[in-house]
Amino acid sequence: MKHTIGLDSLYFATITKDDATGVTYGEMTAMPEIQSAEITVETASGDLYADDMLIEHNENITAYNIAIDMAGIDESIRAQIAGHDYDVLTKTTTEKATDIAPSIAIAFRSLNSDGTYKFVKLANGKFAEAGDSYKTKGENTEYQTKKMTGKFMPRKFDQVLKIVTDDATKGSTWFTDFGDLPTV
Repeated sequence: MKHTIGLDSLYFATITKDDATGVTYGEMTAMPEIQSAEITVETASGDLYADDMLIEHNENITAYNIAIDMAGIDESIRAQIAGHDYDVLTKTTTEKATDIAPSIAIAFRSLNSDGTYKFVKLANGKFAEAGDSYKTKGENTEYQTKKMTGKFMPRKFDQVLKIVTDDATKGSTWFTDFGDLPTV
């Protein structure tokens, strides 16, 4: 039996099109220094009662929530996933109240105890603005990490939420495009 013991290689790509005719993604970009990713499931459920008892129960996945902890995040990447303007020349982010985070997809891999990897992709989501934490340096160095939360929902094109594989042959292309997710 395989057990999860590691996590690395977080990538994202902006969704450039997602409608009834198809879905396309921009270039995949690395988000280095991921420390943890916790994915929780949102479900919708319904119960049917008849003859004074429960006769049917149905539960569907409606979304995935993800909480990511990173050692740090490059300011240009943070600005891109939050929908802010980033000036490459001055290395400055400008945040406006009217900024809207773009829809993105993410991919990462998780090391198994037998040396293989589990590969995970979430197909369509948005990240909330991450807060910042600053603390004065005392006698000991305490690192402040970056936390981000996001919500991933079905794509409009085909309702795909997530794809997962343990197939090692996927590893060479997993982080180059979202071709494993059905597109036009």
